[in-house]
Amino acid sequence: MSRTKKFLFASICFIAASGFGSMTAAVEYEIVVENMIPGGAETGQPMTPPVAVVHGPGYTLFAAGDMATPGLELLAEEGMTDDLVMEAESDPDVYQVVVGDGPFVDAVTFMIEGNPGELLSLVTMLARSNDLITGIHDITLPCCGDSMAYVDVDVYDAGTEENTGLVAHIPFYGNTFVGPDEENPIAAITYYEVVDDPDYGLLEYEFPPSARITVTALDPSPAEQDTWGTVKSLFQ
Repeated sequence: MSRTKKFLFASICFIAASGFGSMTAAVEYEIVVENMIPGGAETGQPMTPPVAVVHGPGYTLFAAGDMATPGLELLAEEGMTDDLVMEAESDPDVYQVVVGDGPFVDAVTFMIEGNPGELLSLVTMLARSNDLITGIHDITLPCCGDSMAYVDVDVYDAGTEENTGLVAHIPFYGNTFVGPDEENPIAAITYYEVVDDPDYGLLEYEFPPSARITVTALDPSPAEQDTWGTVKSLFQ
């Protein structure tokens, strides 16, 4: 074997042993958020663009008993996502953040990447409310080809603005940054009402239902890699 071929063979063996000859890719997950609150656009609860976060155990998007972060406060009161996204992306235990389409009264579908065993959290605002949110938190991403559905998803009071139910305090009706503040922890609720809708008067909501959230791990395409057959072909 010539000196050149000996050097090439040694280099290829080093690459193969080191693992640099292959590439691994994260799993792609399909997220479907279905709005299950009756009433549709006329009397229901449109949901704002959902924020989904793939993360490790050191990060929390929201949880009952915790205080809302400033970013979550803006989402819960105004449906704004930018600050919450920036908060999440600045956390070292967050791997990816995706914002879905919205507002929506039926369903929205979007994709996010992660690895089985990592955690997923998702949150969206109930638009006809002072500061109500719904979503899931800290669920474990499934393996390839598996699907999980979360049906009776809770509704939470973010604890940042009083639930007056008054149109004058609800951004859905064009009134932003005007509701009375409060400083309470996030808490699950089962009832909420809009007391003076201009078309229908009193609108009452009982939870659940709120949303059905389905997480499906798609089968990944084979990653491009250098096989041993490719290596051997260099010497033919």
